[in-house]
Amino acid sequence: MKIEKIERYLEEDSIFFIDIEGSEFNLLNIVILSKLSNNVIVIEIYNWIDNFEDKYIKLLRDANEFFTIEIIESLNRPIHSRKELDHFHEDNKFLLLSEGRPNRMRHLKLSPRI
Repeated sequence: MKIEKIERYLEEDSIFFIDIEGSEFNLLNIVILSKLSNNVIVIEIYNWIDNFEDKYIKLLRDANEFFTIEIIESLNRPIHSRKELDHFHEDNKFLLLSEGRPNRMRHLKLSPRI
């Protein structure tokens, strides 16, 4: 993505939610992170892409230059609080509420360093 396109929409104290199916590692390079450094960024991390370990470590190193990094682990889905699912077996409840991902999702919250 061209930096000029991002700069058009930047405002201080904005929150960016990034969920781009693994392309977060391509988008969030050191230049883009520096431009976004006054904003909060929440990123959904896809860890089943090629070369994940290297890309993830690089993202963490680059982000650490400008942000405080918090890992947000996914919570278990509340299958028993959904009354409309009461007549399903527990395994089927989990299947119905599943997003079909190969593993549990992880999110990062990047907060500007003060």
